[in-house]
Amino acid sequence: MYAIRIYRVGWTEKLPNGRYRARYRDAQGNKLSAGIFAHKRAASAAADRAEEEALASPGKRPDMPWGEWVDSWWSNRAVEPSTLEREMTMRVKHIDDRWRDVPLSQITRHDIRDWAVGLTRSSGLKMSSARRITNILSASLAAAVDAEHLVANPAARLRLPQADVDNNRYLTREEARALVDEAPTPLDKRAMQAFLATGMRWGELNGLQVQRVDLDRRTVRIAEVFDTRQRILKPYPKDRRFRSVPIPDWALEPLDDAIGGRRAGFVFQRDGHPLDYSNWRKKAWLPAVAIAELAPLRIHDLRHTNASWLIQAGFSLPEVGKLLGHEDPATTQIYAHLIDEIDGARFAAAMRSF
Repeated sequence: MYAIRIYRVGWTEKLPNGRYRARYRDAQGNKLSAGIFAHKRAASAAADRAEEEALASPGKRPDMPWGEWVDSWWSNRAVEPSTLEREMTMRVKHIDDRWRDVPLSQITRHDIRDWAVGLTRSSGLKMSSARRITNILSASLAAAVDAEHLVANPAARLRLPQADVDNNRYLTREEARALVDEAPTPLDKRAMQAFLATGMRWGELNGLQVQRVDLDRRTVRIAEVFDTRQRILKPYPKDRRFRSVPIPDWALEPLDDAIGGRRAGFVFQRDGHPLDYSNWRKKAWLPAVAIAELAPLRIHDLRHTNASWLIQAGFSLPEVGKLLGHEDPATTQIYAHLIDEIDGARFAAAMRSF
């Protein structure tokens, strides 16, 4: 009696555009794509290889298409709903068409860089926007590494051209003082000073709890955020990493006054409730900006200003990123040009004594 051995092989599908999709089955019998190819022979080889690898090691699938992987990863991401919604828009508009059918193992560093730079030409995006979109792709590939579908993330620490125009605003200390002076109430002044002193995001500052402020040690522990849309306090910052931020001397008294001897609750509050973003922007922020003649100026620019002051004080980009709570080191690169400007200023100062 002879044993019968059954060989399972992949197959190809011809697409309307004349290209070929490589198809195969995994160990569970699911029909999957191994990518799209210009020639049938290449597609057939990729299909056979993908099925062989899937059957030999069902837990690891380097030839899984990016789109299939990202669909399973996306719903389990630990990010804010508002962030997920915003990034889904970017993904659908700029990422899916390029990478959905490309196997994870065929995504190269060179191709990612060309695509990212190409976004500024084909879609008219600024480089800063292209960088944010690329960070989404990079995060998905990093997760594929964690899931053992890839050995390394081809987008990790990818160096992209710096943006030609920096639209962020960096206040001088004189401008910052003028802004704070025009705040309509003491509470508004203290909130602005806290933004400048710590570089916190709106949700982080608005959700700051009294017990997180240690005036003796001169530190603020960022461990909660206030979700403006849902009007609830959430027990984590944006990137899920708690961090401590030092308090400069000039911000100790404003924080102490904002706390007012309380032992719990929101540091910045009116009648026991956190500040309302729309109301605060309309009644406190915009009037102060207008009177100080600093328009246009965003609330988030106080965070950028804090970063610029840290760099002026000699902090490195990694240190600045840690204090600001940047999950991806590439995010902090938006401040790289400030270091160049500071170096130039120091050089000019040194040459005056020649």
